[in-house]
Amino acid sequence: MNNLIPETLKSLEEVATEGIFSRNAEKGIVYANQALVRMFGYESLEEFQSIPNHLLHADEEARKHLLSKLAANGFLQNHRELYRRKDNSNFWGSLTCRAVTRGGEVFYDGSLIDITQTILLESQLQEKKDGLAKLSLEMDRFMYSASHDIRSPVCTITGLLNLMKKEQDEESAKKLVEMMGVCVSRLEHFVNGLSMFAENSRKDVEETAISFNRVLSSVLERFHRHPSYSMVSINTEIKQECNFYSDPFRVRLILSNVLKNSFDYADLRKSERILSIQLVVHPDKSIIEVFDNGMGIKSIHLEKVFDMFYRGTNVSTGSGMGLYTTREAVIALGGIITLNSEYGIGTSVRIELPNAAKEKLELKKKSLKNHKKIFRENV
Repeated sequence: MNNLIPETLKSLEEVATEGIFSRNAEKGIVYANQALVRMFGYESLEEFQSIPNHLLHADEEARKHLLSKLAANGFLQNHRELYRRKDNSNFWGSLTCRAVTRGGEVFYDGSLIDITQTILLESQLQEKKDGLAKLSLEMDRFMYSASHDIRSPVCTITGLLNLMKKEQDEESAKKLVEMMGVCVSRLEHFVNGLSMFAENSRKDVEETAISFNRVLSSVLERFHRHPSYSMVSINTEIKQECNFYSDPFRVRLILSNVLKNSFDYADLRKSERILSIQLVVHPDKSIIEVFDNGMGIKSIHLEKVFDMFYRGTNVSTGSGMGLYTTREAVIALGGIITLNSEYGIGTSVRIELPNAAKEKLELKKKSLKNHKKIFRENV
């Protein structure tokens, strides 16, 4: 029976997926099974043994912490650590190890399991939990603000209708109808804001070639009937010498909401009202910069302008969803948005959106590289 032990151990070593090792501080790795060698991407045990221990760890400070814990306790169980493969890629490992004395020397015997997929799943789960927490907070805000924003104009309309029933004068009745029209307009703005928010939340991100000249012209055309449009001097500068891929719905939404604020809060008291739109497309991203010399925003409001249902001025007639939805759209595209404003001077908005064309190019290069590799292997 004892004669079968070496063959049994060899068979177990060949089928094991868990890395097993024994290491000595002076001699380095004295034993490692093939699973561990493969885990680190090496061809043979000899090659693996020739690598200094610190090069197998992705984080030197984390490695020192691991060694200090092992020295203090003599045992580690399911210790998570980031390791480095031969090709310099990293993977997460779960280490269980203990210090043992053999022949007067201290050895560290242990096992290592690749838990990269587990870490990834945990990260995805945490993102979903964070998303649910955010959604719960948004729902609380929505229920509170939406009920107020809908109830207020509805109550006003109801009151105006009651007055109309008693009103005999035609001119007074017309004024009441106009006031009801204002309330209906407020409701329409609110519903439109909710509609954009809902579509941005549920719509998958698409990647389509975008011409910013056409998109900007289309967006500006929507504001031709805006009361401030004819009173604002609009300057546009677009530099697009390469393809840009992104989600057309969200790009339009972003531009529409930012420009709407510029028109809504144009300072008509100034002799000249300016709206400047600069857009530059690079191979890796597009940069959109919008400046207006409108009313501006007081500093106490700047930190909250991207909050849901937040209105920074008393003259606001919007839904309070515009900039919030804009930021959410930018985030969905993997971009960055910053806003700077000075009350009485104006507001500037800078948006960076990644160019999905770069990712497509990288995928093509990777695919071509793989095809060449397969071709060489088959020749």
